[in-house]
Amino acid sequence: MLWWCYNKQQTLLLIGHATSRFGDQAWNFVVPLVLVVVSKGALWVASFYAICGRLITLAFGSRLGVYIDSHERIQVIRIGALTSVCSVTLLTSLFSLFLKNIGVSACFQGNLMDWLFQQHCSWEAKSLFILLSIVGSGEVIGAFLTRVSVERDWIIEIVDSENLANFNALLRRIDLLSEISAPILVGWFVTTSNISSAIYSILCVGGFNVISFLMEYGMLRWINSLDNWYTSSVTTQEMSVEGVVDNEQQQSDLDDRVASSFSIFIRHPLNLVLLAYGCLWFNATSPHGILLTSYLAEEQVSHYVLGIFRASGAIFGFLGTLVFPWLEKIWGLQMTCLVSILLETITLISSCIFIWSSVVGWSLFVSLALIVLSRVGLYSYELGESLYLQRYTDTTERGRMGAAEGVLTNAAYLGLIAAGLVLNAPQQFLYLWIASATFAALGSLLFIIWCTLFVEDNHYHGDPSAMKHSHTPYQQQQLDEEGHGWHIHLHKR
Repeated sequence: MLWWCYNKQQTLLLIGHATSRFGDQAWNFVVPLVLVVVSKGALWVASFYAICGRLITLAFGSRLGVYIDSHERIQVIRIGALTSVCSVTLLTSLFSLFLKNIGVSACFQGNLMDWLFQQHCSWEAKSLFILLSIVGSGEVIGAFLTRVSVERDWIIEIVDSENLANFNALLRRIDLLSEISAPILVGWFVTTSNISSAIYSILCVGGFNVISFLMEYGMLRWINSLDNWYTSSVTTQEMSVEGVVDNEQQQSDLDDRVASSFSIFIRHPLNLVLLAYGCLWFNATSPHGILLTSYLAEEQVSHYVLGIFRASGAIFGFLGTLVFPWLEKIWGLQMTCLVSILLETITLISSCIFIWSSVVGWSLFVSLALIVLSRVGLYSYELGESLYLQRYTDTTERGRMGAAEGVLTNAAYLGLIAAGLVLNAPQQFLYLWIASATFAALGSLLFIIWCTLFVEDNHYHGDPSAMKHSHTPYQQQQLDEEGHGWHIHLHKR
């Protein structure tokens, strides 16, 4: 059916994306699960493993953005796939050695400080676990390179401007479906195939993950071999006319190669849009997050209600991806993003009021319902932020702006994990809840400030030969497709 709805390149990209996302979600499900089971419930073990990957991305994200912008598309994808494959392959071997270590469960008794300084765990086992966590970050880096390259560069070249919002929404729906289906299918496979050993579980899922990376690389290589890529006529050395902010005068090519992602980010007109999006990642109320799940379990919420809550969060997030393209056509991108982030903020603040007051017995369930509703705004704003980057980021800056976005979201998520480690008592989770609403309000404030500074409107050139400023690939597509000089520009108010 995809062949009738999309062209060959778009179909190949969708198949590759779906395969890799499913494999990635399956891997991200089974690794923490095995670590928690082997450590007999020591949650800090899985947290330590996850934090290592986030820290590596935070430390090297800027340089990865420079690498993406300064190398050929297919070379970046090749390095990303190779890094992921090597990392997962090496991880399966390290996991085998680690899990075969006698007394590995006793090694994780107590908290992180006990593990580091007490003598009940050998330095060999400690070193192996630290090495395992560091190697695991290689898979994160490989996925980061591929994601930024595909979602911030390849899509703009193979999808026309009219259908870009719908295509972005479709990719996000694939992500959500993978996030839901991968853990279910992996759990079913492990149960029905009599795989009782954690080692064999890791080997099977790791092998499938490697195959999924190779399949995505094969699909993208096939796309790269086709000849009908959209060509960009962006000239980065041209001067922008006064008042047009989406094509500032660029530095020389040499300086552009070595400039950090955040030097591009600071002077980019979309910096507040990205900062607002980063604020939304400090969110302890995610329906599938371990922090809120642990709190609800302590509040004696039944597993049945927890299951409904998690499923409802995914369904309403999916709903957000369905309504976004429709609203964007009716209201425009700026108004759609504003309504979306305000919906996220208002619902989270309202949930805080209900849970903090506890005037009635069902206040907790009202708060959970509001959190579910907030997912519509969250996923809609995420799609809007992505579309802004695709529209108004120059070809030479796509990798660095995508990397800056990744660094911001990882920093917010690490801040959330750190806060969760400090406020680890169930009764203290309410402070994390309030902090999540506060960061959402901060994100709304940043986006409102940005809306007072910039406006998106149609721009007419008239005679194409008389153009006095350059265009992003998205704008050039509009000019080529429409043929009458109209396209969207971002202006200072």
